[in-house]
Amino acid sequence: MIKLWDLRRSECFSVLTGHTSRVSSVQFSPDGQRLVSSSADYTIKVWDVQTGECLRTLVGHTEPVESALFCPVPDFANRDGIQRFQSGIQLLVSGSSDRTVKLWNVDTGECLQTLEGHTRRVWSVAFSPDGQILASGSEDETIRLWAIATGRCLAILRSPRPYEGMTIAGVTGLTDAQKVTLRALGAVG
Repeated sequence: MIKLWDLRRSECFSVLTGHTSRVSSVQFSPDGQRLVSSSADYTIKVWDVQTGECLRTLVGHTEPVESALFCPVPDFANRDGIQRFQSGIQLLVSGSSDRTVKLWNVDTGECLQTLEGHTRRVWSVAFSPDGQILASGSEDETIRLWAIATGRCLAILRSPRPYEGMTIAGVTGLTDAQKVTLRALGAVG
């Protein structure tokens, strides 16, 4: 269930029902007229904010959808250098426990592209302000930067871990818990 609140009056003015499991994210469209929600029921829903009507249910992920959001550029295809999608398209992106990122046409519900490369669940997605770069953050401890125009992964960012590459094989006196912790911080062995 999603509740929309009037902050001036501290009142709930709409309750959106339709997801059959937990809702993992919500975001307003750039014009404020629609809302997108993602859920553990494997779906993404696009809602009319004024009427509370579910305009579209996007289906295609095979595990819970952790994050979904609108592209900040309303007419994506008319941006310089973008020839990939038809003119006037409103894009939406989603990240899922199925390790994929999907780009969607909001108006038709069509999945335009599936971006693959993460090895664990994708927790979050974000567009650059100009809508040309997409970032996806994963449980695999990476952030991937994607070019929307080509679908190509531009970079894989990984935070350095303090014990990266340190060998702990043969070290005595460490408890199992300490070994697990050191491995999580980059140690090997």
